[in-house]
Amino acid sequence: MSHAYDSRFMNYADVSSRTSAQRIAGLLLHALPIRSVLDVGCAKGTWLDVWTELGVGEIQGVDGDYVDRANLVIPAARFRAANLAQALDLGRQFDLVQSLEVAEHIPGESASIFVENLVRHSSGIVLFSAAPPGQGGEFHVNEQPYDYWRALFKRHGFEAYDCIRPQIAGEVSVSFW
Repeated sequence: MSHAYDSRFMNYADVSSRTSAQRIAGLLLHALPIRSVLDVGCAKGTWLDVWTELGVGEIQGVDGDYVDRANLVIPAARFRAANLAQALDLGRQFDLVQSLEVAEHIPGESASIFVENLVRHSSGIVLFSAAPPGQGGEFHVNEQPYDYWRALFKRHGFEAYDCIRPQIAGEVSVSFW
């Protein structure tokens, strides 16, 4: 990636994510036994911080080298810098792998690799969202219809279940994405 995500962008992501994370993580923990979470495209680690607050013991965040370690809200040892458009292997799986509003920042030619990275680390559950065409946003280079992403996950035996959105529809404390 040739651009930099500056502190302004990271702070925006932090503020807009925390209340969403609290609501959505709470719903998932009520329904699933989640003890470990990998966040691919974690920025400052806001979602991981919330998972920890809610009792998840093992967290790992991955994002680009542009993330300022001094601004992390998770322990630096729980962060790994990586190019998200390239193959990644952490050597283990997690109960939940999440990547929220990250895929549209990955060039189209690397989208398959990106999805492979997610499913490689998942023991069966991936929480995923990506901007559809026309959503717009800073540094979006690959806005795709939802069926595009579903097809990439399906290649790895993953099916899409939209079980969260109906429970949060219309809640102003949850970001629209």
